[in-house]
Amino acid sequence: MAIAATIAATAQTSPPVPDAEVNALVDSVLQLPFYMDIGFNEHLGSLLGDRLAVAISKKVRLADLRTPEKAKRILLLLRYAFANPTFVQSEADRNPSTTLLLLDFLEDQCPDPALRQRARELIIRIEALKSSLAPVVR
Repeated sequence: MAIAATIAATAQTSPPVPDAEVNALVDSVLQLPFYMDIGFNEHLGSLLGDRLAVAISKKVRLADLRTPEKAKRILLLLRYAFANPTFVQSEADRNPSTTLLLLDFLEDQCPDPALRQRARELIIRIEALKSSLAPVVR
């Protein structure tokens, strides 16, 4: 538990991830074979929160969200974004508004029932985390 707290504190005091790295993450996950995903992608994604969903929304078309192969990869990225909310660097990116918008669309429009179910499960998980994602008022 102490290790997680140390990592979270370090993530929040580190310089922000450059946009080029965020875009490279989205591009690599969307283009590489699904089985080639690496742990570095998850770590980088976990620092970004809703910023990752914003980057995805700039890179993909609505038609891509209806393609099971792309939808599977987008779900993977969105799972990274809130895998550990304490790691998200920016307080503003802890608000999952764009993430939930993309997930709602996937749940409603993806033709694959299994992926729609995964989107629903991720929505439920992120909704449950929302209270811990809210900024602390002092």
